[in-house]
Amino acid sequence: PGSFIADANTETEKTPFTKGTTMLKYTSPAFKDNKGNSQFQTSGSTIIFYVPYDRTADLDDYKKVGTSSLNKDSSYLVEPYDISSNTAKVVLRYLPNGASDAKIYANAVPMFIESISTKTNSDGDSVEYITYYQAGSTSSSTIYASKRLSLSSLGVKPGDVVKWAKESDGSVYGIQKVFVDGQLYEVDTDINDSYATKPATSNHIVMAYNTDDDYYEVVYGTVDSIDTDEKLESLSIVAEGETSWESYGVSSSTKFYMWNDDGKTDPVFETLEAEDAKFKITTIATSTDNATKILAIKVGGESLKAVYILE
Repeated sequence: PGSFIADANTETEKTPFTKGTTMLKYTSPAFKDNKGNSQFQTSGSTIIFYVPYDRTADLDDYKKVGTSSLNKDSSYLVEPYDISSNTAKVVLRYLPNGASDAKIYANAVPMFIESISTKTNSDGDSVEYITYYQAGSTSSSTIYASKRLSLSSLGVKPGDVVKWAKESDGSVYGIQKVFVDGQLYEVDTDINDSYATKPATSNHIVMAYNTDDDYYEVVYGTVDSIDTDEKLESLSIVAEGETSWESYGVSSSTKFYMWNDDGKTDPVFETLEAEDAKFKITTIATSTDNATKILAIKVGGESLKAVYILE
């Protein structure tokens, strides 16, 4: 480890990252590019070296770990070494220094924010503590925000939907707005930063590469019609501002959510079964004399991953 650290400091003293580094998505065991092409594999014996952005960092920041330190479907700035049969024995993982150093790809799974509070993390820093639902999950999880990030200062609050990327310690260090304060957002391609977003010019966004896995679609609109006597197998959705509907498949893996804020109790996310969701959609439409507004999300696959019912 000592010689590795010395080499890293010597060779990259004036540049943040070496020439061979690439942002790749870890799909376990493969690392893939943003078109879904496998670049190299890992194995149970592959060694991961953490390399801090600051090469003068404390030695404790240089770590030797295994592939269990990697999160599936997360993207990392990596450089493989000692490759045999397309499997790397060693991978250098360069740690970012802020939001602009790592990308959030189109197919990153959105998160539904249930609550944001303030807590002290293991380093003694006062940071935001987030309770959330990952799209497609029926149970909530919690995560700390990095000390350099404040969702609240970015206008994100409970009931909103975002994508994010995580620091090596598991904290959130960068977000991309998806649906915030009743507004759908899209990536601002005029800015070279995957975290930069702007209010969407269309309420139907499709971002696709050349594989089913690298596909993201979101539509904000109304349910055109629903057959209450049949099993819910599809939703006909009219994007806000459009006149024609498109049909989206619903499967057993599609999860339904509703932000329940009755003004009497603390608001919470509800997760609904398909039949309960169908009842909610038709009840809201009847009581308001309007079609129910929803946010429908596809991340790869043929059917919707998540449907967010909006009252």
